[in-house]
Amino acid sequence: MSRRGYRRNIYRMMTGDGRRRSLLEGLQGQEYVLRLFELFQIPELRLADDPGNIALFQQAAMNPEDPYLRELVVQVVETQTAKWVTSGDVFLGHYPPKSSLTLPRGILVGVMPTGDPIVLPFGANAGHLGIHGPTRKGKTSLLRFIVPQLVRLGACVVLMTHKPREFASLMGVPTIRDLSELFYWYEMILALTDPARGVPKDKWAVDLVDLLARNYSLFASRRLLLGSLNNLYDKSPLESINLERWCNYLRGFETGRGLREQGYKESGWWTLQTLFIATGGKEGIFAYSRSNFLERLFSRPGLTVIEGQSLPPEHFSFLSTYMVRWLYMKRLYGGQ
Repeated sequence: MSRRGYRRNIYRMMTGDGRRRSLLEGLQGQEYVLRLFELFQIPELRLADDPGNIALFQQAAMNPEDPYLRELVVQVVETQTAKWVTSGDVFLGHYPPKSSLTLPRGILVGVMPTGDPIVLPFGANAGHLGIHGPTRKGKTSLLRFIVPQLVRLGACVVLMTHKPREFASLMGVPTIRDLSELFYWYEMILALTDPARGVPKDKWAVDLVDLLARNYSLFASRRLLLGSLNNLYDKSPLESINLERWCNYLRGFETGRGLREQGYKESGWWTLQTLFIATGGKEGIFAYSRSNFLERLFSRPGLTVIEGQSLPPEHFSFLSTYMVRWLYMKRLYGGQ
C-alpha cells in the first residue's frame, strides 16, 4: 500500500466511509514484511521515536506468522495514527526522531512542539551555524542563550558587535562571569601582513588580497596588490613589514604606463591608506609588523566581546572577516 493509499484508508476510518479493517489483514510472508517496512517509513506515524517500536517491528518481520506480534503491531500503528490525526501539526512528520536527539555533548537551542529538545552537537565535527531573521525577531536573544552554554563547555567564543552594549549583559551571567572579557576595537594589536604561525607568506598574501578585494570591491586591482605585497615580502624581512609600509611601497610601485593600470594602483593605494587612517594610523591597530594578539585571543577559553561601534561599517566588516580568515588559515596550514 502506498503512503497515499494509507492516508486515504485513514480518512475512511475517521469519517466512517467504508468498514474499518486492519492494515495487515490477509497479508502473509513477504507481503506482510513489506507492509511492515512501508508503515515504518511513514514519517507522520513517528514509529522510530520509541526504541521499543523498532524492536517490535524487527521481531514481527522475523516472525511474520506470530499472531501476538501481529496484534501488537496493529495496536501500535493505530495508536500512532490517532496521535497523528488529532495533533493538528502539519510538520509532525518533519521532526527528527527522538532517538537521534540524545547527544553526549550538545547545545540546547530550543524545544520542538513534541516537547523534545533541539540539541546541536559540540566538538570537532560540529559544522557552521547561521542565525537569520528580520529585525527584533530573536537573533540576539538566541545568541544570549547559546553563548553561556558554549563557554561552560570550554569553548573560545569571540563576539564582535557594531551595536553598543549589545552583548554586555552576557558579562554578568554568574556561571561565566570569571571567563568573560570586554574591550573596544581600538585596543587590539594586529599585524595585517604577518601570517599566522605555519602559514606560508605567499598563501597568506593571496588570501589577504582576496579578502581586501571582496570587502572593498577591488577585484580589478587584485593582481597589482598581490604583486606589490609579494615583492615587498621578497625584498624586506617580515619583521619590518606592516600596513603603512605596504601603502608606501604600493605608492611607488611600478606599473604599466596606461591609464587603466594607474587607476587600479590608485584605487588599491587609496583603500589601504583609508583603512590605515580609519583604524588609528601610526598609533592604530594595524601599525604593527608582528603580533601574537590573535594567537592568544583564540587560544583562551571563555567569552570575549569586542565592541566596534565607532568603526565605519566597511572597515568593521573587513576587521571581523580578517580575524576569521586568520584563524582559518592557521588551522589549515599551522594546525590547531
